[in-house]
Amino acid sequence: MNESQVKVILLVDDDQESFALFKHVLNLVPGNFDLRTVRDGQAALNYLGDKNNPTPDYVFLDLNMPRMGGLECLTGIRSIRRLRDLPVIVWTMGIRENDLQDAKGMKASAFMVKPSDFDDFYQDLEFILSGPHMPGRYPNHTIEFFAPM
Repeated sequence: MNESQVKVILLVDDDQESFALFKHVLNLVPGNFDLRTVRDGQAALNYLGDKNNPTPDYVFLDLNMPRMGGLECLTGIRSIRRLRDLPVIVWTMGIRENDLQDAKGMKASAFMVKPSDFDDFYQDLEFILSGPHMPGRYPNHTIEFFAPM
């Protein structure tokens, strides 16, 4: 991808601090990004269903949100033919093995634990956005890729 091309990122999270941190870190990552934000899974599906909105290059999807959580939203995303291959990174504060397996089973592209350290978050976000990546866990990152991305 040409460095000047804009990558659209949809961040789906109800936590204001996560929004602020993501935006701040993204501004430091090399590249051109257009960050779009919504606060829950239903708002994400509404955004993605509106053909006037640009289709994101990446979706970062929190698991625990009001109205519609991340896994239910992921099921909705994967049910839309044009979005079946959309890179969706499920991200959450902590890791529970059943969350990891559920995300994988529902065809998430990757699973990421929200880093508590600013430098770790920068490294993880830069790593994801620098793709492509093959399935697997990567040393020094809090990410597991389930599909090529």
